[in-house]
Amino acid sequence: MIILGIHDGYNSSTALMKDWEIVCVQEEKLIRNKNQGGYPRKVIEEVLWIAGISKEEIDYGSSWHS
Repeated sequence: MIILGIHDGYNSSTALMKDWEIVCVQEEKLIRNKNQGGYPRKVIEEVLWIAGISKEEIDYGSSWHS
């Protein structure tokens, strides 16, 4: 099962769980802007790349706001 979690508030980030392994990345780490908020497009692409999957393979996704 592949689960994608998205936080699009203050310090936006993405977490992906695939086969009980978790990958988490904050948007600010990729765009070099401290406390970056908003939809984390770049880190979604990054966690999918790290996990070696496409967005079509995600079984469940959720987002939360601060």
